[in-house]
Amino acid sequence: MFGLTIEQIAFIFRGAGWTHRPVAARLCRRYDPGPAGGSGARLAPPQALRTLSGLFVQLVQGIPLPVIMFVVYFGISIGGYDVPALVAAGIAMTLYSSAYLGEIWRGCIQAVPKTQWEGGGVPGADEGRSASST
Repeated sequence: MFGLTIEQIAFIFRGAGWTHRPVAARLCRRYDPGPAGGSGARLAPPQALRTLSGLFVQLVQGIPLPVIMFVVYFGISIGGYDVPALVAAGIAMTLYSSAYLGEIWRGCIQAVPKTQWEGGGVPGADEGRSASST
């Protein structure tokens, strides 16, 4: 029978303590409340979405890739699902690369000067079309 026992849950929390200490230290060092909201700010209009995406990026960037692969592979197995190692590795790599690529794209969009954004906003064009032309 699959499932989590009390011993397994205790083991997970003990291991999580060793992971969360360096992550928390890194979050404290990287937080910079600058004009755009710091490194945790993203480009989405809702504050909750910006906060969640910022936490995701900070968390994933603070954990080494082998640890993410280990947690994904064994975490899914503990949950009762039999997932091939290649699928678990693909999920872990997707999570890891999405955090880094999201941060790269955010930086690229924020690097566009305000005057260029204003120049792309022609009358009669919606915001998506202005963004794609800029």
